[in-house]
Amino acid sequence: MTEKYPNIKERILHIPEVMGITKQEFFRTVGLQYGNFTGANKDTQIGSDSLAKILAAYQNVNPMWLLTGEGDIFVGTDAMGVRTRERNIASDVMGSYRVVEAGENNMSIVKMVAEDRKVHDEIVVSQQRTIERQQGTIDKLVGMIEK
Repeated sequence: MTEKYPNIKERILHIPEVMGITKQEFFRTVGLQYGNFTGANKDTQIGSDSLAKILAAYQNVNPMWLLTGEGDIFVGTDAMGVRTRERNIASDVMGSYRVVEAGENNMSIVKMVAEDRKVHDEIVVSQQRTIERQQGTIDKLVGMIEK
């Protein structure tokens, strides 16, 4: 278990320290701007695309730790790639839990989250269509009342 970092950006900044690489190298590898993690920007939100980039580039980073600060920083291996655990529980953004076997990489977790996100988006679109139909019905009824 590692020490707590109060927000996700502070945890992200801790990753290169533990790995023994510079922050600039870390952010260059993931394709993000270091300036978004300094000063007042440290307290701003980070998008899911940025999290996916980090997890894809550094596949031994534990998504649970990255999102919540709970658990070990690395899953299955340590910073140097040495196996440390056999199993890890990963949480997706929808709040369900899956057991991730050692050897599975974070890209598979990112894919699971993306699949859940796709299902979520389909549900939202369906609900929006239902609302539009109901609004049409309401408009017709209001029109009938006004006549």
